[in-house]
Amino acid sequence: MSKIIDISFVTWSLMKETAFWFLIGLIIAGIIHQFIPQRFLQKILGGRGIFPIFWASGLGVLLPVCSCGIIPVAVALHKKGVAVGPALALCVSAPAVNPAAFGLALTTLGYPVTMGYLLTVIGAALILGIVANKTVAPVQYISEKKKCGCCNNGSHDKHKSSLLNGFKWSFNTLAVELAPALVYGFLVAGVMMVIIPEDIIKSALGFSGIIAYPLTAFVGVFMFVCNVGAIPFVASLLSQGALPGIAIVFLITGPATNTGQLFLLNKAFGSKAMLLYAFIVPSISILGASIFGMVKPDLEVSINLTNTSGHDGTVWGILFVFVLIFALLKENRKHNH
Repeated sequence: MSKIIDISFVTWSLMKETAFWFLIGLIIAGIIHQFIPQRFLQKILGGRGIFPIFWASGLGVLLPVCSCGIIPVAVALHKKGVAVGPALALCVSAPAVNPAAFGLALTTLGYPVTMGYLLTVIGAALILGIVANKTVAPVQYISEKKKCGCCNNGSHDKHKSSLLNGFKWSFNTLAVELAPALVYGFLVAGVMMVIIPEDIIKSALGFSGIIAYPLTAFVGVFMFVCNVGAIPFVASLLSQGALPGIAIVFLITGPATNTGQLFLLNKAFGSKAMLLYAFIVPSISILGASIFGMVKPDLEVSINLTNTSGHDGTVWGILFVFVLIFALLKENRKHNH
């Protein structure tokens, strides 16, 4: 019984941490769906070459969205004609690093580790995007009817109506598609984090040698942590003598390859895209950390631990729960009819 309570508490904590950014992701997705022309997106992010993947990777670095929150944005872009490669590249770079995480890493972990982390994120996003474009077929979505706004009187009413239509699509359609996978991901992450306590994880990540980076990647996949929250965690590991490359591996795999995101990727882009993602991102993070270790073999990291705590996210968590319940009920009604 105590384990069930612990799992419930951890799952709720994960939902609070994710809630705000997932809701922001839905809002951004609604705006993209309703206001950004398909021709414009295809011009910037369309095509199957490397430049759209590069631009998507750079765009992700600027978006303050978590691993689960970026999936609605990526789906909205893909439905607008953006190829699978750039969409998946965005799913790597956005949760792994953003301006807040970059600034915190710079002040906490120092310049060399932060630049190694940033370059590895971009490399992972580019390689995943290139491979996905060559191997993953575009998702075939059911066409959605859109109301013409030409009958509206006045530009203000038209824009207001369009905005509401965008939010209606993101919360009433996209959230319904993603909610079951998101709930499963939260439950799996909650179970894993209760079964494997943090002190065991810290002792495991204290390994050195050839096993250190793969073990860190494995732990990162099964943890559920945002990029800003991961930085104090890896700083505490480095302060206890862990390899600097462990910071690079964990800061990518922890925020960008957790179970919640993998469930959502499978739902949104299919199992092939999800398996590619789950293999390539940890592999490139390990490769990047190994190269960093060779370039900076004797690096001593000076840790500057700062207080990163903010609000506990309870209000956003409650709102998030209402959105999930609504989406699950609608999904259930859809299957029953």
